[in-house]
Amino acid sequence: MKIIIFLFATVVLLAACTPEQRKEIQIGSLRSDRNQGTKKCPNCDLTNADLTKADLRNADLSGANLSGAILSKAYLRGANLSGANLSGATLINTDLGETKLTSINFSGANLTDSYLKDADITNGNFTNANLTKTRLDETNLTGAIFDGANTTETNFCVAILPDGRKNGCP
Repeated sequence: MKIIIFLFATVVLLAACTPEQRKEIQIGSLRSDRNQGTKKCPNCDLTNADLTKADLRNADLSGANLSGAILSKAYLRGANLSGANLSGATLINTDLGETKLTSINFSGANLTDSYLKDADITNGNFTNANLTKTRLDETNLTGAIFDGANTTETNFCVAILPDGRKNGCP
């Protein structure tokens, strides 16, 4: 019964909030330790949100708008960000290992020193992204777009490349 009352109060609160207030509530909910393992915010608007050092492992952020968001040093291992928009986002030294990133938009994002090992990035968009020293080893990059991306010292070891070929190691 307490859960039903809590859910009803949350719905009423969100309905009475401005879009910016709703965003702050969503960010607070994602950062809350009480929601560990149940962090769900599919299709949320988290534009320009500051999620620095956030623990979002196994979170469902599929279809979320995180354009311009700051996720530096965030921990997103095992999260689902399929179809999410992270254009212009800052993800420096971010752990995205073993994540589902199909059809994600990383255009213009900064992923310097980030870790994406074993991620599924099928049909991802990295146009003009900064991938300096990023680990993309053992990722599936089939159909991904890298036009204008900076891939200086990026590790593509054993990754499935955009054309479907499997890359070797140096």
